[in-house]
This record gives sequence, C-alpha cells and structure tokens, in this order.
Amino acid sequence: RATLRRNVLENSTFDLEFTHQADTDLTEVSSRLNWQAGFARISPSITYNSDNDLFAGLATSFGIAKDPVNGEIYSFDRNVTSNGAMSVQVFLDENGDGVLNANEQPLEGVQVQGLQNGGQKETNEKGVAFFNNMAELRRTDVVINEDSLKDPFWISGFEGVSVLPREGYVAELSYPVHIAGEMDGTVYSRDENLAEPRPLKGIPVHLYNADGEVEQTATTDFGGFYIFS
Repeated sequence: RATLRRNVLENSTFDLEFTHQADTDLTEVSSRLNWQAGFARISPSITYNSDNDLFAGLATSFGIAKDPVNGEIYSFDRNVTSNGAMSVQVFLDENGDGVLNANEQPLEGVQVQGLQNGGQKETNEKGVAFFNNMAELRRTDVVINEDSLKDPFWISGFEGVSVLPREGYVAELSYPVHIAGEMDGTVYSRDENLAEPRPLKGIPVHLYNADGEVEQTATTDFGGFYIFS
C-alpha cells in the first residue's frame, strides 16, 4: 500500500492511495479530496480496481450551533459539541447605559479576540462574533481590538471579560463601544504689569466625573497647554 497526501487548496487536502492485495491478486487505486469548506467538511472520492469496478462516493460531516443572541443557526466544518462557545455582540452605546437600545446600531467589522483560547473573530452585519472552538475549561480573556473600530473616537466600554468555556454551552456577551472625545486648553496668569497673559507650566489640571472622582490628570507644558484624550 502506498499513500500520497498533498495540500491543494486552502483548507483542502488531496489523498491518492494505491493498494495491491497479493492474496486475491487485486489492485486498487483510490483518490479522495477533503475540503474544509467552513460550513462543512466535504469529501468526494473515487476508487477503481483491476476487476474494472468503479466506485464514487461523497461524504460530509458538520457541526451546528444556535446563536442565543440573534437566533441564527451556524454550521461548521468540525465538531462543536465537545467545545465551549461564545456569542459577542458589539454595538455603539450612544447614551452610555451599556444596553443595546432600539435606536443604537450594531457594529460590523470589529475584531473580537479570545486572547488565550478561541482566536480572533470579526463581527457580522448584526454586530455578532461567534466563537465555536473554545477549549473546555480553559479560561480566556475576551476583548475587542480598538484598532479595528472605524472611528478614532470610539473606545471600548470596558477592558473586557474573563470566561471559562463549558462543553456544549454558548455564553453571551453584550459589548458596548462608547463615543469619546478630547478636551484641551491653556492655563495662564494675568499680570497688570505685562501686556500679555503669561502661560503657566507644570500646573496639574484634573478632570472629574459626575461623582466627584478624578478621571484624568494632565500637566501643562511650557506654553501652559494641557489635553485630556
């Protein structure tokens, strides 16, 4: 028996097998293409032997999972029941309440990362990134790649979450993206003896939130300039 395996396309292998059975004086040649199509594994095959028998077959295998966020059924080219899964919906949180409201838009094309387990997925037109191959009981941090956000003033609503995938369970995560901005200014002093105001360098300027807590601190430069990003 001799077997040759070659990669012919992305996610595809081609097998060619030659077999000679000495006890029956039968020689057989078979070929098979294994195509990982994303939604299923498709394997057409052809076998021919020295008795002039010709066999052709088509085998397929797939795994399916339901997204609890939008109710869609996904099909994959590998088994999914032995892994954990996660559905992450990313949206533009315009009012900052952390909830996807009817007037707020899901964000397409955002890269969501399972840093230690799951790899990287991109959100679809409904803002959903579906992870189907998260190894069971292997904790991972799930974050979004802010560089993939289309607006430079969009920022992640929080640093991310840590999840522990469970076999056959689809976790849900609603991931808000906030609209940020910048504020800058100049600190200076007025002196009645000088015609122009004098900029003050090295002055700490604090930015407080609505609860009276310091969010950021900036220090003025030589021109009295400061900026909060």
